[in-house]
Amino acid sequence: MEKGAEKEMKKVCERLRMVERTRLMCNTQEELGEMVGCALTSGNGLVRKGGNSLFMKDAIFRELVYVARERMCLEVDLEEVVEVYEEVDGLIGKYGSRMKGMDVCGQMIQFFYVDGNVSESLRWLAEKMERRHVPVLILMLMGVLPRLSAKDGDVKPERIREDYRCVFAFLHELVDSNKVLRTLPALSEEEEKVKDDASVMCRLHLIYMMKKVLEAYEEVASSEGVNMTNRTIAECQFFPDVEGIWTENDDSTVFWKVERMGNVHAFSRYVLNDGEKKLVYERYVMKFYDMGENVVMLVVHPRAIEFILKGEQLPGDCYAHVDCTLKRESLEFLPLLKIFEWFRWGKLHRSSHADYFEQLLADKRYEQVNRFAAYEYDFRLNLTAVTAEYIYIETADGICYKVPKSLNDVLEDVRFGDNVGVVTYAGSTYIAFDDKNLYYDVTTEEKRERWGIVKEEFFRKDGCLIVKPLEWNQRQ
Repeated sequence: MEKGAEKEMKKVCERLRMVERTRLMCNTQEELGEMVGCALTSGNGLVRKGGNSLFMKDAIFRELVYVARERMCLEVDLEEVVEVYEEVDGLIGKYGSRMKGMDVCGQMIQFFYVDGNVSESLRWLAEKMERRHVPVLILMLMGVLPRLSAKDGDVKPERIREDYRCVFAFLHELVDSNKVLRTLPALSEEEEKVKDDASVMCRLHLIYMMKKVLEAYEEVASSEGVNMTNRTIAECQFFPDVEGIWTENDDSTVFWKVERMGNVHAFSRYVLNDGEKKLVYERYVMKFYDMGENVVMLVVHPRAIEFILKGEQLPGDCYAHVDCTLKRESLEFLPLLKIFEWFRWGKLHRSSHADYFEQLLADKRYEQVNRFAAYEYDFRLNLTAVTAEYIYIETADGICYKVPKSLNDVLEDVRFGDNVGVVTYAGSTYIAFDDKNLYYDVTTEEKRERWGIVKEEFFRKDGCLIVKPLEWNQRQ
């Protein structure tokens, strides 16, 4: 065998040995044998298959690469995973003692997935690593992935379940510790997948899952990430012809009125109580997104406003991602995850009694009662002007708010067409940069002074905006 071929033979044998020894794709040697179609034993392992043929051994590994992606449905390249595994094992073998007692996992996530910052005590490690190393490093430091020198053998069911419990606990702690983060459906999706089908649990899936969740976390873990994600998602938003009156069936006195309101649709569900002359309703905000192969609808519950304005994480029962089938005469909804199953509308049809329901809504004898009146709010899009240093947002009474861009780096990206305006809720007033998940309480002069936001009078003359200070800035 030529020197080059000998080197390749050694390389592919190491890959096959590593897949088998770490129980990467299957939890037991027997399961791996069933996958490749031949019995594997300690003296007759995967590396012996194919004899002295480099072609045959490489073909076996290539088939495993195919199985990982196609049959196991994991968006990972097994060849790259093996390379990364070896590199991370080498890092820990060489520098493991220097990592002890340090928040390596949190610091590497911060550096590679959030803002590029890392403590000086761990900068040396960040400079030796690549982003692709982080998921495997975390799992290996947690003890979920074995070192290459380990000889633990098969992974028992109770062990893999405990490993998943530890990983989910770690990821939930990561999500809960972030103040900017609202939700992470990717994590819920993986939890549901494992709960529904325990056969997916293996170490390769843990690597895939860690990578997937960290990438999802990156999109919402900072104001910059939220801004970029919302910009991307906004390009998929569209406005289907769904306005009008909808019912589940023509015999029902429960109906939905759908209205276009700015960049969203309002779905108001009414329940008629003819005896008490009442129409009890609840109003949901909806956005439709064309995802190519399907239409996804974002549903926001009325209660969400309180969490949003306080900058708190949004509970799973305050929003839903819903698969939506749109037809001219029907709408069909299917929650994408179990945590979204509070939204149970099923299928709606355009009502043949639309005129009757519209007359009810206009009839002053019927009292309209909002089930969630405590969460009613008003949001007016009023972006008026953007300068190099400030953003101006007008109100209905000839006043505008002057907001310094220095409040947050993402305000440099504010442009006309963004969802920027004034929210009034529960006696308070907020400046809202909705696409960026930024909300500033400007109810009192004291609160405005905290942010450096001031109120100014304004008028327009010859196409120009003229402003005049009202508050504390004129005293400076």
